[in-house]
Amino acid sequence: MYLLVGIRLTDLVYRSGYMNVPHSNNLVFIEITARHGRTVEMKKALYHSIAEKIAARTPVTMDDVFIVLTEVTAENWSFGQGLAQMVL
Repeated sequence: MYLLVGIRLTDLVYRSGYMNVPHSNNLVFIEITARHGRTVEMKKALYHSIAEKIAARTPVTMDDVFIVLTEVTAENWSFGQGLAQMVL
């Protein structure tokens, strides 16, 4: 499932750099929500893979791929019917 939200550049507030990483007007924000359980190494590999693939296929550089991964436990998911299917 994907949700793409376009924001006009004039409405986006961001720094020209953060954590020693420069950012341009091509900045892309990616938010991932996933079930808890991946290792730090797996997350690092995922971040690198996403940034590398975007940079290889678009004008966006790896510096401009900003990713946030939020992990949640099984009881925090409902796929419909008001049930917590992952903990039944």
